[in-house]
Amino acid sequence: MGARIRDVAVRAKVSAGWVSTYLNSPEKIAPDKARRIQQAIDELGYVRNDAGRQLRRGTSGVVGFVAFDVGDPFTYMVARGARRRAAEAGFRVVIADTEGDSSIERDYLKMFEEQRARGVLVSAVDNESYLEAAQIRQPTVMIDHRSNSGRFSSVSVNNVLGGRLAVDHLLDQGRTRIAFVGGPISIQQIGDRLHGAQLAIGERRGAQLEVISTEDRDTAAGRSVAERILARPPAQRPDALFCVNDTIAVGVLQRLLTDGSIRLPEDLAIIGYNDVALESFPLYPLSSIRQPQEALGRTAVELLLDEVDATAPGKRPHVVFDPELIVRQSTLSGDGSAADVISIRPKPT
Repeated sequence: MGARIRDVAVRAKVSAGWVSTYLNSPEKIAPDKARRIQQAIDELGYVRNDAGRQLRRGTSGVVGFVAFDVGDPFTYMVARGARRRAAEAGFRVVIADTEGDSSIERDYLKMFEEQRARGVLVSAVDNESYLEAAQIRQPTVMIDHRSNSGRFSSVSVNNVLGGRLAVDHLLDQGRTRIAFVGGPISIQQIGDRLHGAQLAIGERRGAQLEVISTEDRDTAAGRSVAERILARPPAQRPDALFCVNDTIAVGVLQRLLTDGSIRLPEDLAIIGYNDVALESFPLYPLSSIRQPQEALGRTAVELLLDEVDATAPGKRPHVVFDPELIVRQSTLSGDGSAADVISIRPKPT
């Protein structure tokens, strides 16, 4: 059994009340007494039990972040933005990785509520219906999802616009046989990107869009897609790929660059989504749709702080960011040194 407050008090030759005061308001303790208490804490290895304090107070200084996949670069950057903003407000962010499993997601939501987390940020697997069914009572903000009911604050990116930007760019480069790569389409963000791609295709006569679905969204899935494309006769191959994230696009690039039979971007242009590939795969500049990841995380915490201060129920705000088109070598002939950026503006709705 670990040392207790009264053990520290005996060692420091003070009352337990003085130890408690030192732990909560050290500036109220005389320097000599404070030195003795700290020395006793160090000698006994006393560790403060925050759980009891949190239960008595009803809340903690922790903000939960229920993440779809912490290994995803997009999620990492969102979480970093959230952590930095939360720290400015005196909170700590604890990240829980659901690995894309909705049952794990529910378990973590319950755990954060039981631990009296100050609030929770949810990068969800499912839509908000299960949040409502679970009767979540703590302040909650949905990330990269929109709350259709208005019960939860939410922040997201206009993925329909992102899909349009990507495919419009490919069409402007003279591509007519475009493949949308990724999945599952049932995921809201991916479905929205496909919808945007379809809208762009529908406005261009003679353009075609096929869907190459994948269950996973990692580099292995991208390499598998590349194998499938290589197996086709050249006349039946797409001349452009719109990948739902940079990770899949990098997998495609890895396999095609190793094979060497398809010229990039002359035979096949490739654009990704999230604009994180240069950090993990700097060998080939990839065009991409950039999302303001850190801004998403910071904004989510801002909305959560507003939730904490809210005194009455009501429709919660949603903030949506517009993405940017970043053009690099993978979709341009020549040296690919140019970059075309469309500015973003956050807008509450």
